[in-house]
Amino acid sequence: MKVRLVLEIIPQAVLVPATAPQISAMGPYVFVVDAQSRSEMRPVKVGQRQGDRIVIESGVSAGEMVVTSANFALQPKKLVQVVPPAPALGEQR
Repeated sequence: MKVRLVLEIIPQAVLVPATAPQISAMGPYVFVVDAQSRSEMRPVKVGQRQGDRIVIESGVSAGEMVVTSANFALQPKKLVQVVPPAPALGEQR
């Protein structure tokens, strides 16, 4: 039996895939893609996990593009290729 307990509802929460945040000696961070398609390392404060997503309490704003795969090989200021996410099962583009 699985039980889910809702401790708090956070309106307008910023959620990213749980694979996006990484940990360094300085704490958690994500890579954000800037307007020139270059990576920017951004320190973040992570919150609760919701399934396969995690709340970002600070460090990333809604609408910013966050790197979700191959981020272990990424370095700051490197050119990245943006690939749209695959549609979810049953979802149409």
